[in-house]
Amino acid sequence: MALFNRTYKDSVFVDLFKRKENFLSLYNSIHKTNLKLEDTQMELKEIPQSVYKTFNNDVSMLVNGRLIVMVEHQSTINENMPLRFLEYLVKLYNAMIPSRARYQNTIYKIPTPEFYVFYNGLKSYPLETSLNLSDAFLEKLECLPLELKVKVFNIGPNAGKNNSTESLSSDFMQIKSQLQNFQDCDILKQYVGFVECIRELAVPNDFESYRLAIETAISKGYLPEYLKTHSIEVVNMFLAEYDYDEDIAVKKEEAFNEGKEAGIQQSALAGAVLLVTKYNQTPETAAADFGISLNELEEALRKTGKTEI
Repeated sequence: MALFNRTYKDSVFVDLFKRKENFLSLYNSIHKTNLKLEDTQMELKEIPQSVYKTFNNDVSMLVNGRLIVMVEHQSTINENMPLRFLEYLVKLYNAMIPSRARYQNTIYKIPTPEFYVFYNGLKSYPLETSLNLSDAFLEKLECLPLELKVKVFNIGPNAGKNNSTESLSSDFMQIKSQLQNFQDCDILKQYVGFVECIRELAVPNDFESYRLAIETAISKGYLPEYLKTHSIEVVNMFLAEYDYDEDIAVKKEEAFNEGKEAGIQQSALAGAVLLVTKYNQTPETAAADFGISLNELEEALRKTGKTEI
């Protein structure tokens, strides 16, 4: 059926929050401000390649000259998010800044960036935390030459849980407590409720179960106008939804196969090298994934000229 063959570039989160009124509501909730849409300068900033590279779970907006980047996670939190955001930020700046401005003598002012991840997955994770680019530095300097901070908000059902044995009432209070951080952002609370309907009722690749989940969400008052208008698109977005864990697994397989196709006998080593050089994984992670020694991988990376990750 043609309905399933259509590819949707954006996630539901992006499609919802790239609308200025929704984005501003979430911005106000984070910053404890009360900016009005009619009095606020806003501009959606998009680049061809997203933070995730394969699926758009990110939305970027200039708000009164401040560059705000928001990403939704629905799988395992990736500790390399600051590195990904750094790459993403460079692409955004390259698209925004005139090439001649980079060579002028006077300082060219650039928007101050802010980075936020909304973790909406099922795994236990703190209510709020920060990921720092400097945590990945091999050498820890007292005075950092570069830093990038990512604020992570947990809006998932296991927000703040330390393990899976906590009581149901405790879970409920923790979820309620987390949403209190966004008590003045009704659109986010509705979105979280909608996602829970999807989790409870939808079956992967079953179109009708998604339709039922959407109808249930509407009956509960979760995003009723949006879902009534875009129900078919929303179903297809979820059917195409990006899964980080699966994406990494595919990349590992691709890297392994590329090594074989290149005629390299040590295909595991070749795959690990490609995982680092092409997919920006750390040498430690790549070595562990392919079952080779870190020293062996680092030596191979030196031969490729990839000495800094």
